Amino acid sequence: ITSVQDVIYISLGADDGLKLGDVFGISSAPAAGPVRKQAEALVVHTDAKTATLVVLQVTQPDIRAGATARQVRRMPS
Repeated sequence: ITSVQDVIYISLGADDGLKLGDVFGISSAPAAGPVRKQAEALVVHTDAKTATLVVLQVTQPDIRAGATARQVRRMPS
C-alpha cells in the first residue's frame, strides 16, 4: 500500500533529461486491467539512468511493480 511521502524508484534519469522538481503520474500496469491513475510523485534525486521520486498524492494506493510512470510536469529550465 503506497501513501504520501513514500519513495518510488524509476528507470529514467538525468541522461533522459529528468531534473529535480519534475512531476510524474503513476498509473497501473497494463496487465492489471484498465489503466488508471494511481498517484503523482516528485523527482527528488537523479542518477544517470534512475530517479528517486516522493509520492505527493495518492488516488489508488495499490501501486505494484510494472506500473507506468509518465512525466506530467517539467521543472522550468
